[in-house]
Amino acid sequence: MTTERNNGYTIIQSACFDDGCGFAIGSNPKAEMPFVTWQFTVQENDKKMYFCGYYYNAQDYNYARLDYDKRMAKYKNENPGIALISSYSHVNAEV
Repeated sequence: MTTERNNGYTIIQSACFDDGCGFAIGSNPKAEMPFVTWQFTVQENDKKMYFCGYYYNAQDYNYARLDYDKRMAKYKNENPGIALISSYSHVNAEV
């Protein structure tokens, strides 16, 4: 699987619903705020358009993970009937 990247961040966790909307956590150990959560939409060419990024400092990976989980749950609750179609995690030493 190819490593996904966005704005210098490596996507370490991602999940997508069947309506083409999803959420991701990115990591960039060299950034001032090394963790980010994004919402994304899958475009017709299967590329993802990331938006609504929330950034976290090095000590806040757990907050980033909590934000990711909350955003996923909120989206699912606001859109009954959607299904999770893909999910992956590449959490490693960068965390």
